[in-house]
Amino acid sequence: MEYLLLRDQIKNFIGQSKIAAACFFSYNFDSDFFENYLLPLFVPDAPFNDNKIQNAILWRKYAPELPNVAVVCDFNAKGSEAPSLNYDVFTRDMKKIRYQKPVFHCKQSYILTNDQRLMVINGSNNLTYSGWCKNIEGITIEEFENDEFFPRLYKDQYRGFINYMCSQYPATKALETIKSFFYKQKYTPEPHSVYWDSGMSSFDEFLRRTISETIDEIEVLSPYIYGDQCLKYLLEYCNTIRFNIPFEATDVIGIGKEIYDLFIENGIQWSILNQQEESKDFRFNHCKIYRFKGRHHFYTIIGSVNFTEMAWKGVKNGGNYENAVSYIEPIEQWKPFLNPYNGNIETEFRFTENKEEQSNVYHPEAPNLSFIIDWQKNVLQYENKETYQCEWINEHKNKMIDSGKDDIKLSISQKEELSKNPAIKISYSGNTFIYYPKQIGMDFKPLPINLRLNNEQIFKLWNELIKNKEVKADILYLESLLRKKLEDTGDWKEEYQHDSILNYMSTHLSGLIQLEKVLFQKQIQEQLVHYYLVVDNIDTIWGYLNCLKKEINDGWLQKGFAWLCMEIVNKHLFEKAIRLKINPPLQESVKLKHQKWKKEINKLQKEGIDLDEKLLKWTLKQL
Repeated sequence: MEYLLLRDQIKNFIGQSKIAAACFFSYNFDSDFFENYLLPLFVPDAPFNDNKIQNAILWRKYAPELPNVAVVCDFNAKGSEAPSLNYDVFTRDMKKIRYQKPVFHCKQSYILTNDQRLMVINGSNNLTYSGWCKNIEGITIEEFENDEFFPRLYKDQYRGFINYMCSQYPATKALETIKSFFYKQKYTPEPHSVYWDSGMSSFDEFLRRTISETIDEIEVLSPYIYGDQCLKYLLEYCNTIRFNIPFEATDVIGIGKEIYDLFIENGIQWSILNQQEESKDFRFNHCKIYRFKGRHHFYTIIGSVNFTEMAWKGVKNGGNYENAVSYIEPIEQWKPFLNPYNGNIETEFRFTENKEEQSNVYHPEAPNLSFIIDWQKNVLQYENKETYQCEWINEHKNKMIDSGKDDIKLSISQKEELSKNPAIKISYSGNTFIYYPKQIGMDFKPLPINLRLNNEQIFKLWNELIKNKEVKADILYLESLLRKKLEDTGDWKEEYQHDSILNYMSTHLSGLIQLEKVLFQKQIQEQLVHYYLVVDNIDTIWGYLNCLKKEINDGWLQKGFAWLCMEIVNKHLFEKAIRLKINPPLQESVKLKHQKWKKEINKLQKEGIDLDEKLLKWTLKQL
């Protein structure tokens, strides 16, 4: 047993390569953790760190560089925060069979590089902070590469799982990209490894196919034990069976005393790990590991399979969707993981009450609904695939979800609410369900209103662009600026300190001139045009617009001068970009944003800008 930090293993695997696609399968899913801890690995040039506010701002710039990513998780085990980035998340609400509701309990990760190397991680770790940073988890790592390590039978077992998932989610680029990798043909010799998932068979059938000799000892590590239904399968192999005591805390055992005693009556030896980490703090052992010691070989099975009936009985029999990998090694390499516990259990520890298996926890059938937020059209699209009487619950105005398809026009307050958390909360038949919508038109998604710089800081960023374009100095400055603006508590600080009005007005004009120079050098910089004119972020012209509005409201800036600055943006940035040859999708986005910008100018003019009409016309002509 070797202790590793999984994130470092992924980072080392990627090396100098880029990610072509990644797919993750998990029971629990925490989008906030995923977007702050794992996804930054796939955009290595961005200065992400541990601060969520700073990362949220940086993602507005770097989101287009994110490769195709897909996540599949259990509908009822996902978090209440929907993804804020443009990757696919599919939530599986598995149907009841014989009064029991199974769960999607697979825990796998597939990470494919652009130089065609595939890392596959199987194990017990969910896509949560606990699963990747806190618990002790049992995992296996395989690195497939055509003609290097590409055993036909073994990789085809993974391919079968991916093919099935592609049939469930046919429009997923990430899954299709991973699928295509498995069809390469320069094969290598087979290892002593076997992949299994419960869509193939029950776990006990898998064991019978895998284990081909007499077994003398068995070791089991499982954090969840809900009864003794599966003991009969282990007792078919031998009577020397050790189970790791499932600790919930330093002195708390996560089963009832009656189950502990029942296992002893069946001859089970309760045990503890025979090697410990350097850390002195308690860490929950979430591993699911089965080890069978034979006469010539030993068999180690690592995956998501708890010692429960639902985990063992297979999907066809109404069980959970699980996965595992079996390794066969020579007996000379056997080292026990567990030592029998010989202390006084009742004086050293306390027991909890027996827990309900996940299938016995009441989860009503979720309505068959799907949602799309179109940020460009400013609508929430839905499809109610049957005749459910549902209601969308939000902070401002609830809305009935009728049968069929329809669009809901989003109010300003609803759009702001969804920009913070796009999750759709649905009330149906006295129950509440959370749905993750697909999001399109992400360039038009508004930045949460509480995140903004002041004008002076924006101009410094634009000046950094012109000073040093080679090393992305604007990003380095943005990182340092964000770090200064964030309190130790993670709160966003507002800072507005002004010089004289004349100097301040000159900085506006200088800043806009500098941005024009950067966007329109000898040839147009399409990536920068997209970011600074289309994306709503603190350092783009849309962040600048927010600053103008605030300074008008604060009485610092005259409306006439604000109008002048907005017309400079209109004439020298938007209209110039539209006149020049840029790719059609970008041109369409710029045109749409241009229309929005002109509406803002007209709105300001209607409010009165304190400028003589002749002067106004002359100014427009000069621009």
